[in-house]
Amino acid sequence: MIANARMTPTDFKAAANAMNSVVERRNTIPILGEVLISISAGKVTFCSTNLDQQLTMDFEAETDGKASFTVSAQHLIGFAGAAQDYVQINLDGPNTDAMNPQNVVELRATDITMRSLDRYDVADFPKMTRIENTTWRKGASKFTSSQDELRRAMTLGRHCISTEETRYYLNGSYLTRKPDSDTLRVVTTDGHRMGVIDTAISMPEEPVILPAAGVDLMNRHMKSGGNEPIAVQYGENFMVFSKDSFEFATKLIDGTYPDYMRVIPAPSDKAEAQVSSVAVNRLASINNALRSGRSSPCVLDMAEGKMVIKSPEGHSASAPLTAKGNFKTGVNFKYLQDQAKATPTFTIQCASSNDPMRCFGADPDALFILMPMRV
Repeated sequence: MIANARMTPTDFKAAANAMNSVVERRNTIPILGEVLISISAGKVTFCSTNLDQQLTMDFEAETDGKASFTVSAQHLIGFAGAAQDYVQINLDGPNTDAMNPQNVVELRATDITMRSLDRYDVADFPKMTRIENTTWRKGASKFTSSQDELRRAMTLGRHCISTEETRYYLNGSYLTRKPDSDTLRVVTTDGHRMGVIDTAISMPEEPVILPAAGVDLMNRHMKSGGNEPIAVQYGENFMVFSKDSFEFATKLIDGTYPDYMRVIPAPSDKAEAQVSSVAVNRLASINNALRSGRSSPCVLDMAEGKMVIKSPEGHSASAPLTAKGNFKTGVNFKYLQDQAKATPTFTIQCASSNDPMRCFGADPDALFILMPMRV
């Protein structure tokens, strides 16, 4: 036996799930479907990449020997789902009688065992080499935050990120400074809605665009309510998040973010409505029946105090709305649903039926903008 490690089932499952979140199921480079595992004194290191993101995690383990090898990410996930006890990772030497001798990777947990060939040379495992080079970090822009505060900033406006590839610079979160301040502001928009989330985190002057895939992976690994610090460094068109025995690197979006400040309307008391997730969800149930799951335009009737959706066939449904004002305005109902998930209760304000709507919930540092829809 060349090397082995013994891990708790909890740690092994955490490693398998984390690595699988980075590995792409379909790719033209087979080794990108592999996870690099390194066994050393008292720990096991897992690393996966898709060439745009790279995740590295260390776990404490009982180890013997030292070695690096690769295992299919799918094999790890499959075994993690079956393991119910401590997991033993073994790297055995090749069968010298075989026509093409290769080392054998064995995963074992009590009464189940999985064996696979160590098919790839570790030297061929692709890594984001610039990330491995620590020299850039000396002059890198950097800031530190609690996991809870950074997670809040990343999650609240996630639903506003665009999926339209033609405007690729909107396919992520814009990390910038709040005007006249040195604190972090996270902006997201798809051109129809926008989230502007302010924080108390000190932010370097240089703004960046973090891709949605990077936002999602970090949200998955940051604890809600966690006070543990997370360090963020960026430079040379990539960003690195580090905490404990965890390091995540991602490429940044190279583009110019639009002047989002021009879209934010001034506060107005001409019309105001109180919206709750309960009311939106009840109306959503009817909308699914009327339009077979397709999104509807929704009329916010401030004067009558109701939300109304209609189908092309002439069917309609309404729900009560606590509101004041003397006009109607329209909004994409799907946007109301997404907003209700982010902020279960929120207030909508607008100056006229044609003006953008200001939306805000209980968080005073989170503002959302909805563009009106003709109805």
